[in-house]
Amino acid sequence: EPYYNKILEIIRKISVTTFKQNPDPWLYKGIVSGCLRVAHQSVFTDANNFTTFGMNAEPYTGFFGFTEEETHKLLADCGLSEKENEVKEWYDGYRFGDKHIYCPWSLISYCYAATQKDIYAPQPFWVNTSGNDIVSMFAKNSIEAHDSGNVDRLQRFSDRNVIEISLKEFTTYPDLNNNMDFDIFMTLMLHTGYATYAEETYSTDRVKIRIPNNEVALCFKNKFENLYTKNNHHWFNQTLSLVDLLMENKTEEAQMLISTMLKEFLSIRNSGDELYYHGFMTGILGIAASTKGLEYYEEIETGTGFSDIIIDNFDSEIACILELKKTEKLEYCYDAAQEATKQIIQKDYASKFISKGYKKIYGIGLGFAKKSCRIVSLGNLVEARTNQ
Repeated sequence: EPYYNKILEIIRKISVTTFKQNPDPWLYKGIVSGCLRVAHQSVFTDANNFTTFGMNAEPYTGFFGFTEEETHKLLADCGLSEKENEVKEWYDGYRFGDKHIYCPWSLISYCYAATQKDIYAPQPFWVNTSGNDIVSMFAKNSIEAHDSGNVDRLQRFSDRNVIEISLKEFTTYPDLNNNMDFDIFMTLMLHTGYATYAEETYSTDRVKIRIPNNEVALCFKNKFENLYTKNNHHWFNQTLSLVDLLMENKTEEAQMLISTMLKEFLSIRNSGDELYYHGFMTGILGIAASTKGLEYYEEIETGTGFSDIIIDNFDSEIACILELKKTEKLEYCYDAAQEATKQIIQKDYASKFISKGYKKIYGIGLGFAKKSCRIVSLGNLVEARTNQ
């Protein structure tokens, strides 16, 4: 936008003048190449009887990039035969029919750069030729729609797992803004080189796909990391809200927000270790606390132990002490939160701030199980100490 419809009209005119030549045709054969079927954009309606060859159509499967034999010869010609395994990890991995194909742009770019230096490490070439905005758009729309299923499947795919999809075509690019169907998106990823068929795929409808190589994997990794920063306003606004809720001891609202964020951003396969939840909460609270001018600490010595997370508002003399516990079963999530509060008391984590004369010190235990969270609050520990 705003040029989409304008460029389609230009292409339609080119199509008519090129392929529709009655009564005196001068063109014997025309070939149009691209990543999607030409009929999708309705720009060739005046040119009939197109024959479409996809990436698995014989005998053309070896024409979309460099085959293993061609790559072997190219590296030998450039004096880079010893780099063959490294090149394979970075630029191979595409499966067209029964052939393994290397990305031609990346391979040529690598060979040129490597021959200019004695030591040269592989780097992304093809994925850096575009903004890769379609990946960010899909992930952001899924997050904002609270579609944890899409986010979880995309996360598993980006971690280089084989996933299964139904091949689904779409009509035009603008339709993607309105239809964030996962299968449609991944079919587009397959057509455009961000995914490839897994070796065990034989069906023509329900297929297994994977990330082809290190170059594309790095692209997805960078996109996901960018989603969990200030650049993703939806995510960042949630983190700011959570800091406010915790510092005001509004635990019911905080519990609901954390559970929502777990479902949106945490893949269930990663929820097997307490350290992962610790990292998750650190990612949520660290930047947000700093943005609000608050001090943020993790694993600092206080009392007779080391508290998991502390958020400190020095000016207002308010501190929030967070202790995290993880359990395997959802029904024990609340018990884990209670166990966390017991540790806050037993280790006397509040003593450091009580000695400084803080007015409010909230002790909060968080229990985690899979994609759920339960919170138990000890209330204001200053008042509790005074009442004793």
